[in-house]
Amino acid sequence: MILRLDESVITQIRSHTIFHSLDSVVRELLQNSLDAGANEITIKIDLSSLSVYIHDNGTGITPDDLEKVTLQHYTSKWHSHNYKGEALFALKAISNLTIISKAPDYTIPFKLNNSVAELYNEYSGGYFQIGDINPQGTVVIAANMFRNIPVRREQIRTTPHAKLVEAIKVAVLESLTPNPRVNLKIFLVNHTTLQLDQIVAICGHSPLLFQLFGVKTKFEPVRAKFKNIKVVGVIGREPITAKHQYVFVNDRRVTLSLGESKRLNDLFSSSGFNDIDFRTKTTDKPFYKHPTFMFRVYPGKREVVQDSYTWNIVLRIIYKIIAKFLDRRQPPKPLLSTPPIHRTSDKYILTTKTKLGFLKENEIDGLVDNRPYHGKEAPLPRIPTIAHLPHQCTSTHTTPHLTSSQTDLAPEKFRVINQVDRKFILLAADDQLVVLDQHASDERIRVEQYLQEFVSQPNPGLRLHSPIAFDVHASELMLFDQYAANFNSFGICYTTDTAQVVITHLPLILLTKVEDDAEFLKDSLLQHCYDLHDHVKRISPNFDNWFETSYHLPRIITELINSKACRSAIMFGDILTKDEMQDLVNKLSRCKLPFQCAHGRPSIVPIANIM
Repeated sequence: MILRLDESVITQIRSHTIFHSLDSVVRELLQNSLDAGANEITIKIDLSSLSVYIHDNGTGITPDDLEKVTLQHYTSKWHSHNYKGEALFALKAISNLTIISKAPDYTIPFKLNNSVAELYNEYSGGYFQIGDINPQGTVVIAANMFRNIPVRREQIRTTPHAKLVEAIKVAVLESLTPNPRVNLKIFLVNHTTLQLDQIVAICGHSPLLFQLFGVKTKFEPVRAKFKNIKVVGVIGREPITAKHQYVFVNDRRVTLSLGESKRLNDLFSSSGFNDIDFRTKTTDKPFYKHPTFMFRVYPGKREVVQDSYTWNIVLRIIYKIIAKFLDRRQPPKPLLSTPPIHRTSDKYILTTKTKLGFLKENEIDGLVDNRPYHGKEAPLPRIPTIAHLPHQCTSTHTTPHLTSSQTDLAPEKFRVINQVDRKFILLAADDQLVVLDQHASDERIRVEQYLQEFVSQPNPGLRLHSPIAFDVHASELMLFDQYAANFNSFGICYTTDTAQVVITHLPLILLTKVEDDAEFLKDSLLQHCYDLHDHVKRISPNFDNWFETSYHLPRIITELINSKACRSAIMFGDILTKDEMQDLVNKLSRCKLPFQCAHGRPSIVPIANIM
């Protein structure tokens, strides 16, 4: 027998599709406040009970409308596309919902009680105390969210707080980007201190990315138009440690696919955009590597992402905007070359000081022609041959894999012929002649030795005579709190305060490099925070397997070990006896990655077949 689901079950399922996360609730409530014309908003969040409080100074809701506000398919956004009047109806189904509002023509607030608007005199809600709602405004409290969806509730409650807070901040960014003149404060309930910890404080005339995430780079405003598709946005002038890349379509965030994101980021990389001066003291690799951009797309139809044709046009416009931005950063061409033709609007677009959110909405056709883009992708770079690879260890290279079928490093299969040019070792193996790079080979031996020694240390941290302190943004502080145990396992110990991290212990290899350079240390540790956050590194590696764990060390430690191995290895120009050459081959055969040095340069290459 097939029966229709109970209405309560249908409502619960439908609510689950509308609200699937904590940030989705915050986004909807915040956008309701903005729709009411609010410019002062306070949000309080209890991550333990999954409760949200929001208080705004918007126009308020009349008693008659208050009784309809949680009914299905009732909305004040009837004139807006794709609003169905289901948000508060769905929120009521998954939480204990309280709404108190005061319209400007009323002398007292009203509270919704069982779909009836009643006079409100006083409300006690623990840490969610209701303040003065005069002269107008609304308070919404969604308590114990997902109470009837235990699996979802447990999933959210076990998510690291830093991830929940970041998602909430992205929801705020999505909501406030088109509404920049808003003052917003967000607090988290601290059950240890029984106080509210402020995590967001936004004033209407400051850059959102800085206030939310601490992004300090300067931005270049850009815009373009193709037919009825308009794109406005900003691009950071310098790459940064964290990855802040956002695309909003009709003020709703769209997550780029891995392929789409890679194509845009490859455009930055191929232009040399990441080659800036924020570098380590070791191997010349930059800490800051992610370009930052934020684009708002107005295609005139909300379903643009489902419309693959329109979405591909949007991506091409964004691609061309970035290409134009990068082209303007290139050094001037020689005088004999043909001067480029710039439209007046190009100059205006890339030199205006207007911030995102305050850009005029007139359509400027300066970056994209009024015809489809048919440009070809640049071909992939060819891998250089061994003869053309530089010998500097500070370079990073990619080389073809040498499989065991190509070169078997079992010592008994090799015969050392001689040293060549005091740089290479010529070996004969069955039917092949191979050449061994003496520096790269010894570097590989040493780097694996140093990595194994570091990972095997039971307690690599040394107490600092004078602790090193540096200031951090609130979002960065949450990352340091979340990953303290991971850092501690590598000998990096610290304490955190309201807006500061104090380093008390460091491993010797890092201590000798850092000295008292707090900014260098901050950048190094933040890089690891973001690597953990983005799942590039594992939070709890298997320390019983040193080789596996070596992939999850903080990058700065890996770079310092690589540098140490490079400096202590056999150098070009060193004369080796046959016994020393044979010993080098024997040790290399026991390495996990014998075919490349610590920096990716090949250590052994077959050069000829022996007939």
